[in-house]
Amino acid sequence: MKRIICLASALLFVLASVSCGADGRETTGVTTEIKDTGEQTTGPVAVTETETEAETIPLTPEEELKGKTALFAGDAFMAGADPEDTPDFIRQAAERISFSDYKNASAEDAAVTDIPGRATVASQLEAERGNGYDIIILGCGVTDAARAVDTGRVTAKSAEETSEEELDTSKFAGGFENLLMTAKKLFPDASVGCIIPPEISSVTGCVSDMRRFAAVMRAACVKWGVFTLDLTDEETELEYRPQTGYTAETNMNIYQNNGPEYAIDGDTSTLFWAAGAALENHSFTVDLGALSNVSSVRLIMGSEKYPKNYMHSAVIEYSLDKEEFTQLCELDKNDRETYNNESFTARYVRVRATAYDVEWPLITEFEIDAVPQDGKSRERALKYGEDDCGKLAGRTADFIYEIYNKKAVPSFEQGPGSCDVSAVLYDKKVIYYGDSVCDKSFHDDPSRTVYYSYAGRIRELYGTKTYNRGKNGASFSTARGLNTIIAQTKQDLTRKADMIVIEGGVNDAMDSAPVGVVSDMTADDFDASKLDKKTLAGGLEEVLYTLSANHPEAVIMFMILYKVDFNTGRCMDMTEYVDMIKALCDKWGVAYLDLYNDGWFNERFDVKSRLYTNDGLHPNAKGYDVLTPVLAEFMADTYIAAKNSK
Repeated sequence: MKRIICLASALLFVLASVSCGADGRETTGVTTEIKDTGEQTTGPVAVTETETEAETIPLTPEEELKGKTALFAGDAFMAGADPEDTPDFIRQAAERISFSDYKNASAEDAAVTDIPGRATVASQLEAERGNGYDIIILGCGVTDAARAVDTGRVTAKSAEETSEEELDTSKFAGGFENLLMTAKKLFPDASVGCIIPPEISSVTGCVSDMRRFAAVMRAACVKWGVFTLDLTDEETELEYRPQTGYTAETNMNIYQNNGPEYAIDGDTSTLFWAAGAALENHSFTVDLGALSNVSSVRLIMGSEKYPKNYMHSAVIEYSLDKEEFTQLCELDKNDRETYNNESFTARYVRVRATAYDVEWPLITEFEIDAVPQDGKSRERALKYGEDDCGKLAGRTADFIYEIYNKKAVPSFEQGPGSCDVSAVLYDKKVIYYGDSVCDKSFHDDPSRTVYYSYAGRIRELYGTKTYNRGKNGASFSTARGLNTIIAQTKQDLTRKADMIVIEGGVNDAMDSAPVGVVSDMTADDFDASKLDKKTLAGGLEEVLYTLSANHPEAVIMFMILYKVDFNTGRCMDMTEYVDMIKALCDKWGVAYLDLYNDGWFNERFDVKSRLYTNDGLHPNAKGYDVLTPVLAEFMADTYIAAKNSK
């Protein structure tokens, strides 16, 4: 009885200690001790009040993070909003957590890549050097996607073996790895996380299609031991429209519909174009909407196709009232791009010709970083409503709760997105099937007769053993008679191959051939005579079956061509053909590189500019220079993934 009374008293003491914290909440540090009586018992053991042993009551996530500090760094996706009533998911997430202190160092135009005139997200972290933070949250990629920068590849080494010197920060992968390296180096004790942006509606660059950038971020975060909140598939109503709130005007005539608004829309694929040569005092003026503190100006004139179309004698000026202008700088007559980071106050900024110039000026972008003096921020580049704000705030807060006081273990496996392309492709036997884009004889460079197309270039660059069967005019369907891709495959039924690369479908679209349907036949009951060869589906399915049946050791893959600017048949909209190609590849287990729906590639390749293709379809020498490494990377990644899965 005495033992039972003693135990009851102890329990009452424990309960009283738990419920009587100074702030009315459960307190921590309640301790107990098991007293050694020297007796063997099978019942409860007495607990005294005077001799105690530590027993910790777990804290809730909210309690753990209360009083901790956090740093947020990134671009327009993360940038804070002002005034207070503007939706801001970072602020809402931080308020839910009740940090003792947090800072959002994000800036709308910050980039991961080293872009002239743009601060990097890594520099935001550098500015906080020496300040201790418990949580570091990164969110970026939008600025880089807006400019369709080269995504690059994660360095094919572990984090421990990767040095800062070998990171190419002019490419997204190198810049992002540098960002993660910086975070780990400056804040070694912090929990580091990265938010990969959700779907964003935009006509600017590749913002609406950031799959390549997201893939790099995922691979790099695993390598460097950084937690990720991957919102890639999160549907939102986010809209990205940089430089909104500014207006522009000019005293030059406008060529066709290339108005001044296209020079301040943040979209490098659009531009202002003057209809005539620049005369002295011809100008292009941007109205910032209010008296503002300007921190930098970047003017990009001309274009890749017309690099000389800019004002060779001109100045950039600014004004408070649009009457009196002060010169900021002269333009470099030998460079179509001008950047100046001197601070000044103005409402109007203009570029003005100081002499006659025979060229018709193009202005791709006139970027001005400014903060209104009246305290009213210009409209944010990335806009979202209350619903999206609340959703993102909740996801972010939960993510921080989850990763606080944890460290992700760096892990590197040479696989998709990080493999050494040359090492994988070297000495591999590769057979190519396709049409004129693949055909080694279809070219505009007589000096490269044999190795002109991507097949020959991959041989030159990566040391493959190449068999190129591609032929000008070939199609999957029989719309063109005997010039079919299935006929090409019959040449190699007994040839050993490590990889097989197929390309085609444009000629089928050019002839408006029927798309057809996927058959219900399997490899066990396949009968080619039952296929409708007049359709793309019928011809392609025979190709895929024939290759898989006769080359079981080979990794088979398909390159779906980019969008073309070739107004014949159904070439201008090949969506149905592309969807059928993907469906058949899925059925027969063939990996495909979908360049048709790849925003990054189509933005960079830009068939309408005729820089990389002379006719809107067939790559020229520069075009193959862009296409070849993209295909080679896909081939290497696909080969590694296939071998690792066996």
